[in-house]
Amino acid sequence: MLRDKILITFFGLSGLVIVGAVLIALIGLPAGVNSLILRFTAGTGVDYLGGRAEIITALCIVFAVAIINAVLAREIYYRERFLSYLIAVITFIISVFSLIAVGVIVHIN
Repeated sequence: MLRDKILITFFGLSGLVIVGAVLIALIGLPAGVNSLILRFTAGTGVDYLGGRAEIITALCIVFAVAIINAVLAREIYYRERFLSYLIAVITFIISVFSLIAVGVIVHIN
């Protein structure tokens, strides 16, 4: 599994995207404000306020899910290669969605 370029590429890109999301959150969000807008809808306006810690916690959870998926893909690699490839691609998609969400939160605030 460690020599499979597809898995290494997708899990590596997932890690880079998560690190990029953390950097965007740390640089783009104001440091002292505890009432960041986390959810905004056009009909009702601001629905949910939170702090910077909630965003970093969510990104840590995404990172933990990526680590668990990497271990799971390694364990099932020799039995089901297609499933391990699918896990790697879905992990990358989840990390890209987290990057998009952090970008939107930074842009709103």
